[in-house]
Amino acid sequence: MRVGSLFIAVACTWCLLPSCAEQNSTNGGDEVRADGGKDGTGRPDASGTPSAPTPTPAPTSTDPGAEPDPNAPCSITVDKKGFLGTQTVVVDWDPRTYEFYISPDYDGHTKLPLFLVFHGDYMTGNEVRSWFQFESGPSFIVAYPNAHTSWDIDSPAYENADLKFVDAMIDDIASKVCIDRNRIFSFGNSNGGFFSNSVGCHRGRRVRGIVSLSGGGPTTDNPLDYDGSGMFIGCSDSRSTSALMIHGDLDPKISIQSGRNSRDYWLAANKCSTSWDSRTPAPCVSYQGCQTGNIVEWCELSDFGHEVWPSTQEAIWNFVDQLR
Repeated sequence: MRVGSLFIAVACTWCLLPSCAEQNSTNGGDEVRADGGKDGTGRPDASGTPSAPTPTPAPTSTDPGAEPDPNAPCSITVDKKGFLGTQTVVVDWDPRTYEFYISPDYDGHTKLPLFLVFHGDYMTGNEVRSWFQFESGPSFIVAYPNAHTSWDIDSPAYENADLKFVDAMIDDIASKVCIDRNRIFSFGNSNGGFFSNSVGCHRGRRVRGIVSLSGGGPTTDNPLDYDGSGMFIGCSDSRSTSALMIHGDLDPKISIQSGRNSRDYWLAANKCSTSWDSRTPAPCVSYQGCQTGNIVEWCELSDFGHEVWPSTQEAIWNFVDQLR
């Protein structure tokens, strides 16, 4: 499998034996749920400014309804491949934008997987694109959505404008290129990691797997969405999904407990055991016996903070390669 270029941070990671025995908890104390200000450490400069979007004249429906047949044949030709810049879709009269990439391998009829890449607070799709070179990996369609400053991780699913944006964006992309609806993936870092977990929680029937780097969740601000032990029970989609969580134990912005809570949520949702096997790259592990048939993996990074792990992309490609 092809692995993308090295990332901007360099760290030495040692294996911590994960355990699901930690007490689950809702956000409390001094834990920071979403990053404030800059994301990570050693942040590079943004690579360019998005071009001005051209809004479409009427809003796009945000009701996902019944999913189209993922096995139906598709034939959509394109005039240009590679990075196509800013695309616009209107959601409830609000023009929303995403940066768009079509793999050079796209042939007009072979359905390619789709990766949705969610940035952290106060970032843009173009910036997160410069951090994570998804385009240097396997043949994917990649979208880098732009939030209104940060992603909404608190509002109920039925009124969450960012989740409606996800629905509209997927449908918009499917009208432009042939995508493999059985292999739609969500990735996010920091606040985007929280939102990636929300996408898996509320759109499990649309995404095959989610990845969270230095994130947490799923969560809302409604205390009724948690059981007596603090476990989140507020997901609106009954279909669970596969999940990979990556988190540094010295993260000063979003505590390691947020990542562990995410791990424990997906272990419970997928009815996995607490036994695990080592995975590449170390110190990642994959949990055994998930009764849903999904995969849950966890990478707890020793002596690592709120930054980009150099092996992030390798861990992602190894994760999604299992989900076919």
